[in-house]
Amino acid sequence: MKKFGKKYKISTDDVSYLNINKILNMYFNLSNFKTIPNLKNHIKENKKEYLSNKNIILPDVIKNGRNLFIQELGQDKINYISNKIVSDKIIIYDKKNILKNYDGVVCIENADPGFDFLFNKKIKGLITKYGGLNSHMAIRCSELNLPALIGVGEQNFKNICNQKFITINCVQNKIEFMD
Repeated sequence: MKKFGKKYKISTDDVSYLNINKILNMYFNLSNFKTIPNLKNHIKENKKEYLSNKNIILPDVIKNGRNLFIQELGQDKINYISNKIVSDKIIIYDKKNILKNYDGVVCIENADPGFDFLFNKKIKGLITKYGGLNSHMAIRCSELNLPALIGVGEQNFKNICNQKFITINCVQNKIEFMD
């Protein structure tokens, strides 16, 4: 495929977007002058479809169509919970090393009712990668008036976890990082 791509001036990356059936079907049509432009158009369409599909976020278990949702890149909607401001260190939750107390803002990918024990561990705030305003943790944080960022999205979560200290301002819907 690399040789084929080189011969017809198609990058190796672009060749990877070719459908195997398209390659097999073109065996008899290679002499046709329209074949290569047709392939390049096919690559362009498949690239576009790939980029669109990579925004589909799948849950661990899919029970029905409502378990699927698409989040546009750069469109992460952070849900700010409470009417408080908190500044503290960031603590990444590690299920293999559960601490006696989490004296800081806890970052956890997702949390169901089984993680309610965190509220008894002196947490100052909560940040989740997944979830929405109606998620269990959003409701619990609201009940406790605990500052939280629920469903920050993959990229925001990664960025937050790489910081040491954070200020969550739920009044102005702002996040600030400190050294």
